[in-house]
Amino acid sequence: MGLDRKYFRLILISFTLLFILLLVYAPHFSYKYPYHIDEWRHISESLKLSKGELPQGYLILEIGFNIFLLAIIKLGFDVVLIYKYLPALFAVISSLVLFFFIYKKMGRLYIALFSMLFFASLRSNVNLTGLWFFTPLTFAIPLIYLFFWLFSEGVEKNNLKSVYWSLFVYSIVFISHPISATFMLPILLVYLTIHRKFVKKHYKPLLIILAVPALMFIVLFEFFWQKTFIKTLKFLSTFIFFKYGWGVLEIRYNIITFYGILAFILAIFGVYFAYRKRQYLLMAWPLTLLFFILLFHLFSFTIFAPYQRLLYYTMLGLVPLSAIGLYYLLMLLKDLLKKWLKYIWAVNLIISVILIFVFAVVFQGYYKLGGQVALYQLVDDNSYEAIKFLENYPKTVVLAPVFTSTAIYPISGHDIVATLYFYGLNKRKLVEEAYLSGNCTNVSELAKKNNATFILNDVSMGNCGWNEIYNDGYYIYSLK
Repeated sequence: MGLDRKYFRLILISFTLLFILLLVYAPHFSYKYPYHIDEWRHISESLKLSKGELPQGYLILEIGFNIFLLAIIKLGFDVVLIYKYLPALFAVISSLVLFFFIYKKMGRLYIALFSMLFFASLRSNVNLTGLWFFTPLTFAIPLIYLFFWLFSEGVEKNNLKSVYWSLFVYSIVFISHPISATFMLPILLVYLTIHRKFVKKHYKPLLIILAVPALMFIVLFEFFWQKTFIKTLKFLSTFIFFKYGWGVLEIRYNIITFYGILAFILAIFGVYFAYRKRQYLLMAWPLTLLFFILLFHLFSFTIFAPYQRLLYYTMLGLVPLSAIGLYYLLMLLKDLLKKWLKYIWAVNLIISVILIFVFAVVFQGYYKLGGQVALYQLVDDNSYEAIKFLENYPKTVVLAPVFTSTAIYPISGHDIVATLYFYGLNKRKLVEEAYLSGNCTNVSELAKKNNATFILNDVSMGNCGWNEIYNDGYYIYSLK
């Protein structure tokens, strides 16, 4: 009987993981390339890293993530084509780490399973990013859960070995996505204030947490140093204080409706039950971050992480509380039903129907996106094949519309004049105006001025007299 129960649990977990895999992968059923411009940017940086070129500017701070992508390249995979699998894969890894984290904390299988489902229900869009995209944020999510799991185990069980392992995980997070490390600091401050005895006894190893950013500053001193001490302090403050306008698109969200009204209500009950079970970390996580979200709505700035990321980190913390709230409310209801109903199967049926209803509501509108934050496609099969065709030529500069240009280096290895964001921004408007004019002279002069050998376009420019070398659904012209 015990063996049957073990297999039943394994089947439940497996089906939940399969559901999450398909749920997150679904946007890629009809599109096989990376969706988000951040994804294309990091592919570019990882390819440059493979050639010994270090990231420039603040991109150096996320080098850990690019090293991970570099490892995929070194294994022989085409990173552009395999990228579509990475969001779903990391959603599964994150949910599995979350499962063990919550199962270890609460000792209840169904709380851990519910946590996985609430986690899977978190919305994604191109503004907040999220599980549909593989970015430094989604790379960090399983590490965030793993860090809190190891650290809390170490603190609550007086196990320094777990604390040291958690600091190792924290270091990986810091070099991959620094704000996924700094957002934890106020949570840890609250949590360690509650566990003051542990701090007094083991304050030395805990100081290592503060040593990680200090070590990063030393290693990257050349990047951080701004010629004078005052300018350097001002520059460093931009990594701690985040004002309105940090993101390309700044949207103020109502976290209650964005996370889900029912899920949020369950999280409120979860706070009560978590308190009863002395799970102070699970309480401190979202409650601390809600304060900083309120700070942004009142004063248009946050600290330790920008608003968009804080919103997502808060929802990551709400997930376990929603699961706890749902589980214990169902258990209370089950006890009441047992007093009123004679048959246990009837009780279980009612509980099952309620459970289905809850998650039907939670996942309602999961794929529905507004116009400003809807998915966009930088390339299609025609433009991909055209860009891939350029691999046959030695490396040079390519002029193309800014959307297409974003994918040119990742696919073909050629340099570009300007992309939508990040690269050649000072020339973006010139490129857009040249293509918008449709004037052959404007386009060719811009190409020559930037030493471009090839011109790409999604419409024919055969009347310009250039040497057409490709015309299969997309057009490529050679100027030399």
